[in-house]
Amino acid sequence: MSVAGVALVVLALLATLPAIAPLWEGTTAPETVWLPVAAGLIVMWAVTPPDRRNAIDVRTRDAMKGHPIVRELVWLVVFLLCFIGGTVALSLLFRAVSTDIPFVMAVPAVRVLFLFVMAVFFVDRAGFTLDGHGTAMPALAMGVGERWRWIGLVPIGVALVLGARTMHPLDVPDPRLLLLVAVVAFTAIAIPEEIFFRGMLQTRLELLLGRWGGIAVGAAVFAFTYAVMKDYVEVAPRGIRHVDHPLITSFATYGVLGVLYGYTWSCYRNIWLNVLLRGGTLTLAVAPTLRLIG
Repeated sequence: MSVAGVALVVLALLATLPAIAPLWEGTTAPETVWLPVAAGLIVMWAVTPPDRRNAIDVRTRDAMKGHPIVRELVWLVVFLLCFIGGTVALSLLFRAVSTDIPFVMAVPAVRVLFLFVMAVFFVDRAGFTLDGHGTAMPALAMGVGERWRWIGLVPIGVALVLGARTMHPLDVPDPRLLLLVAVVAFTAIAIPEEIFFRGMLQTRLELLLGRWGGIAVGAAVFAFTYAVMKDYVEVAPRGIRHVDHPLITSFATYGVLGVLYGYTWSCYRNIWLNVLLRGGTLTLAVAPTLRLIG
């Protein structure tokens, strides 16, 4: 698709907003997620050169040579379960010690410990220590020198603009609260989770299941995690009209978002783009209703 074609798609999507935005005001229906995700996926597919995307796939496979993929996936699942169990246990401990302690303060510490520190040390660093292969993928993901691997800023911008318009058509949050939300969203959630779910988990799933198999399973694990932890995380899944089931709600929101996050990672292997997209989405979604107390 040409640049003009992409521009027409974006303009068409933006043109629909004045007509449909009033239908969403005052609701947390997942339509506020689906439109930005659909637009992001379409534009990302249109602007990403297929030959460059295939080339980065080859570099990814080369970077992962020597890794015991199945064994590493088992370790990642163990750390994910530790994150879920540790969050619940520490939250209950906080509640038992004092009702003045916000129980969600337990989540960032447990998240960073199990989804970042332990995962990196026992999966990537352990591989480096044993056979020298462990740091190749982190270097590829963080050392982004090629210009084309920043093309993803275009679809990310489209998705965030649409998300901002549909999530907050009338309400602009206080700038101080917005800054607080952004700091929490990026440092305590986006960085450790994108490294874990996309950089580590999805990469290995793609090697076993292919691109879309890895994206789908990774998004499902992501959504299931938030469904299980709906009462213990800083950001609960957005609701659906007439549906009160955490698994359905989570898959309709976090699962759908996980597809966009996963496709972004698969196209560019640029962890900074994923952190920007995830942190920006969280900031837009949570700014007016950040939950700081239990």
